[in-house]
Amino acid sequence: MVDRSLIDSIRDRIDLVELVSGHVMLKRVGSSYRGLCPFHSERTPSFYVHPERKFFYCFGCRASGDAFEFLMRIEGKTFPEVLRALAERAGVVLPEHAGERAGEDRRAREHKKRLLAILERATQFFVQMLKAHPHASRAWEELERRQVREEVVEAYRLGYAPPEGNALARHLSENGVSMADAEEVGLVFSKRGSTWVDRFRHRLIFPVSDSQGQVLGFSGRALSPLPDDEPKGETPKYLNTPDTPLFRKGELLFGLHQARLAMRREGVAILCEGNFDVLAVHKAGFANVVAPLGTAITSEQARLLRRFVPEVIVLFDGDAAGRKALWHAAKVLGEAGLTMRLALLPDGEDPDSFVRAQGEAALAQRLKHSSPLIEFLIESSADEVGRDMRKRIQAIESLGALLYRIVQPVESHLYVQAIGRAFEITDLNIVRQALKRGARQAFAQGEAPLPSPRDPQPSPLPPDPVELEILGAFLDQPHAFSQNMVQELFDLLTDPQVKAVLESAWHLLQSDGELDSVKLLEAVKENPASKAIYDWVSRRLAQVRWDENLAKEVAEGALLQLRKRAVEKLRKDLARRIQEVLRSGNESQAEELIRIRDELSRRIGGLVQPHQGPVLKSNSKS
Repeated sequence: MVDRSLIDSIRDRIDLVELVSGHVMLKRVGSSYRGLCPFHSERTPSFYVHPERKFFYCFGCRASGDAFEFLMRIEGKTFPEVLRALAERAGVVLPEHAGERAGEDRRAREHKKRLLAILERATQFFVQMLKAHPHASRAWEELERRQVREEVVEAYRLGYAPPEGNALARHLSENGVSMADAEEVGLVFSKRGSTWVDRFRHRLIFPVSDSQGQVLGFSGRALSPLPDDEPKGETPKYLNTPDTPLFRKGELLFGLHQARLAMRREGVAILCEGNFDVLAVHKAGFANVVAPLGTAITSEQARLLRRFVPEVIVLFDGDAAGRKALWHAAKVLGEAGLTMRLALLPDGEDPDSFVRAQGEAALAQRLKHSSPLIEFLIESSADEVGRDMRKRIQAIESLGALLYRIVQPVESHLYVQAIGRAFEITDLNIVRQALKRGARQAFAQGEAPLPSPRDPQPSPLPPDPVELEILGAFLDQPHAFSQNMVQELFDLLTDPQVKAVLESAWHLLQSDGELDSVKLLEAVKENPASKAIYDWVSRRLAQVRWDENLAKEVAEGALLQLRKRAVEKLRKDLARRIQEVLRSGNESQAEELIRIRDELSRRIGGLVQPHQGPVLKSNSKS
């Protein structure tokens, strides 16, 4: 666990504007910088970076955070990865574990670095072979047949593995690479205990990278045999790197590095089934496309996608196998919390063949008119079973095994209604019971636990505008507020959300001597009393609205209104009390209360002073 003070030190040393400028073109606007948000598609800039507060915020998609959050979002890195990268950028040495563990960690990092360098060297070799090897013409024939343009070949760093049994092994050895290391990353294997043989031979090579572009392994596509090839047994169409310390087929996605920025920008990923599908969709103008490596999508891959986008458009083959795969994809993607849509292809078509046959504009239309995947599964299930009631109930139970992961009460209710309509069952209790049976069966088979019911929570009332305005002035210029002024605010503020934020901000100011935006947002999010206005606080921190003089003017004007409200409330309470006392017949007590009420009325009159500052007017009636 890294000490919080060290994290703060790294953040303080990072020039956030410089960091963000590596991904976004920023223009200075007042004390902030503004540009097009990298996390969603927009034409008008709404993404702000505040250099002094080390904080960014998008008014469009509401993304916000510090340098750590920005790198995790833009590059899909984990916090430890970002911590190490920013520490190196800031020139901060991270503490290592003492003694033997430190040496082990250092050796492990050096070993990983060496393996990655070998994979990069192999990638460069394959790329060069695609350009220069005489038999690479077979690879180019396949690429031309698929209408893959050269710029796409370069973007995905496609290569060619020569047919000679040890071309790569010889190249690596001549460059000082240990064959044991090359074997560890799946590039070669030992034959008869002495001869090293290339794993990939006469194949079109697809490098498989992580989100940062580091090659972790390869996927090789078989090509038409050469004239002098000896007949062999059945050759797999695709050959992937075996599991290694760096490569886990079920945890990686082909095309992730090339798609990451487009996925962030568009807020959606296109999920295909194969490598050539990815190339075809990319060629059609949609860079936000990825695919699993020859198998059904896994939970790990779905969670990896969720780090980049909230929504996925599934673009699978239009045959029976492709439609069957939709059920598995819906289950896995739904468990990861992804919104799922379907761009349906004609029977017998995959994205690659569809684009070649009907063109890029036709694919764009399919993607544009994608529809909710769950709705398609409901309707197709109803179509398949026909009128047989027993089969209809069984189909609904199958849907229950899929839908029981949906915990939002409103969404679940809508699905029940949709299933009732699709299967022509008017009694929704029958639908609910069938769904519950399917859910129980899935649970009994060891799938994820059933969600516990959630009681709906009442939405908090919107904060008072005057109280928000004085809180905003404090966030802009906290040092303009005296301790007496803040203590009076604690007494006068009536909105629990605003008061909770002010308390958190004041505590940070007293403990740190300054108001750290990131720490404040963490405190706001963690506090049940204030988390409902987290987004408002984020927006307000993104732009400094008042300088010190204006902040004081705002504060003084708002305080006048709050004092007036407090006294007015007291006066109204007294008026009710007077009526009660008069009804009881206690005239002397009523006279005393009337005297106090009149005094309060005079005080209210004294508080009503014209205010020229930019304070919002209260909506309350006085």
